[in-house]
Amino acid sequence: MFTLGSRSPAGTINELPGRIVVQSLDSGHRDTLVSTENAVAADGVSDAQYLPSGQLVFAISGSLYGIAFDPKARKTRGDRVQIQPGAFQSDREGDRGIFWQRADGTGIAERLTTAPKDVEHIPESISPDGKHLLYAERKNQVYQLHVLSINDKKSTAFGNVKSNIPTGAAFSPNGRWVVYASTSRELGLYSRDNGIFIQPFPATGDRFQLPKVRIDYHPAWTPDGNSVIFVASSPEPFAQVDVHTQQGVTFGKPVALPQTVSRPGLLNGDFRGFDIVRDGRIVSLTAGDLDPGRGREQPEIRVVQNWLQELKARVPAQ
Repeated sequence: MFTLGSRSPAGTINELPGRIVVQSLDSGHRDTLVSTENAVAADGVSDAQYLPSGQLVFAISGSLYGIAFDPKARKTRGDRVQIQPGAFQSDREGDRGIFWQRADGTGIAERLTTAPKDVEHIPESISPDGKHLLYAERKNQVYQLHVLSINDKKSTAFGNVKSNIPTGAAFSPNGRWVVYASTSRELGLYSRDNGIFIQPFPATGDRFQLPKVRIDYHPAWTPDGNSVIFVASSPEPFAQVDVHTQQGVTFGKPVALPQTVSRPGLLNGDFRGFDIVRDGRIVSLTAGDLDPGRGREQPEIRVVQNWLQELKARVPAQ
């Protein structure tokens, strides 16, 4: 496997590679796996590597991408997906601003935000196209949601979202909606006006509250973007609510996930301790089993599979 230079109309090699090619060692036959010949010159492809897990990873103009690859058939499957850098908070330069860096730890950490004195910036979610970052600005026990344009580093408040607990905001898989938690202590913990909300992205001033269960916090989108899973309260199972946005915004009735789905047991003042990966598995921090040597629970990370099948069996669709 190798990259080939794209050619200009005059037949000279362009400075940037234009194709990723795989060649049979037996026949010498070549197949083009990835090509940007119809794109601008800045979109050159380079640094192709095949992973044993079945993915082809490569760079386009300094950004990392991946696509499923079958080496026997010498073909890729599906669409390429950008591998997002990881955003994190750091006080390495004095303030609690946000930086990001490639997920494999290589390259230099790039500053995205600078936090004022007595303020911290908490990264929440990167948009699917990699162009925007949702983050919370925490000051005096109030979290205010902001959105950063990564290209020009300009930041604005998002949707007038303020909360006394972490918002846990997240872009929907299609990037058109934002889900978040909002609680005002002045209203009381179980107030009907506290809970989980969605807003369109970019913000229009509209906001829609999911059906209330109990306290309601730590929301996360399912991979298809058709439902939101959240914590109703720490002792209870996860709750799931279907979200319909094709014609207006409507919600299904809250459904409790099976008790077998591990949950973190965290309170609404903590940061979310679970996530849903693209294949539908839930990755959750949990207290784990009792350590006989120390007489206390050992924290664990657990991966829950096939929870959706169990839910469908217990609650058949109409």
